[in-house]
Amino acid sequence: MKRCVILWAISFLCMAMPVKAEEEDSYFQKIGDFYYYLIFDSDFAELVPASNDEYKYMEVVRIPDTVYYKGKSYTVEHINANAFGECYRLKSVTLPKTIFRIDDYAFYGCYNLVSINLENVLIIGDRAFYLCGLTEVSLDGKFLGKESFMGCSLKSIKIPGTWTSISDFEFTGCHFTDLVIPDNIKTIGKYAFSNDYLKTLTIGRSVTRIDEGAFNCGTLDTVRIFAITPPEGSEIFMFNEKDYAYATLYVPNGSLQAYRNATGWSNFQNIREMPSTGMTGVDEDLVKVYASEGSIVVSGAESGRSVTVYNTAGIVVRETVVPADGRVEIALPAGAMYIVNVGGTTRKVVL
Repeated sequence: MKRCVILWAISFLCMAMPVKAEEEDSYFQKIGDFYYYLIFDSDFAELVPASNDEYKYMEVVRIPDTVYYKGKSYTVEHINANAFGECYRLKSVTLPKTIFRIDDYAFYGCYNLVSINLENVLIIGDRAFYLCGLTEVSLDGKFLGKESFMGCSLKSIKIPGTWTSISDFEFTGCHFTDLVIPDNIKTIGKYAFSNDYLKTLTIGRSVTRIDEGAFNCGTLDTVRIFAITPPEGSEIFMFNEKDYAYATLYVPNGSLQAYRNATGWSNFQNIREMPSTGMTGVDEDLVKVYASEGSIVVSGAESGRSVTVYNTAGIVVRETVVPADGRVEIALPAGAMYIVNVGGTTRKVVL
């Protein structure tokens, strides 16, 4: 009996003594409108999917740069996988400057999403914007996963000068009508730009390989390529059979026979050498050329450089030189596409 009393007393004392719990290094918590995964030792937060359908009814999302939990601040740097997947009502997203990463499928199937600021985002995961309604995005300085913008409604893109390749299916189903592949691109993957909208395609001089179906469109009118040696092409097809039958392929002077004999290029029924314009490639980074209020504007060019504007048939429609302030404005008829050569640098502009 005495022994039992002693054991009971020891047990009671043990229960009464404080026990140090294991320290947590992360925590899942709803703060404001969103759920976050808080990383305690790093002081940053990841926005994660809701535990229910709370995000499904949002139309406008504004994500904060900082959240607070138990008196401590956490910087929001990351949107987790599937965070807003299939949020069909979502139309607009405003991201803070702190977010540098968007994970796989983060905005998958948000077909009403037409606006999101991606200027400070560096990493975009696989199918992050698959089937979204976006019509334009900034891609400068970004690393893309697989098929990041596949099925989007993008009407135009500027391919960054830091990229050297376009991966398989990256922009499949987008709504481009005019596309420029700059000189820094060397390879183009399977079905990378396959769509039902593309009319005019310009390919830079550095491309060495174009894979199966990369430009499977069936809507092309004009293809211009500046590569003197025909890029290695898929033995199956690179273009749609309608493109081969009806589009005109313009190749560099002296390369006509090479393209007529090359796999993937010989299928074109109409191959011509380019008109002599002095253009040798497509450089997308040195000089700014854009449309503004019915005029073509050239800025950032050195004083004294020649500016020549051609129509799509290669005919010169305007010539001038860059003045001391480096800016040129050229008024031309609207509703047409022009090729602008500034001291050997080429741009395409639609008024």
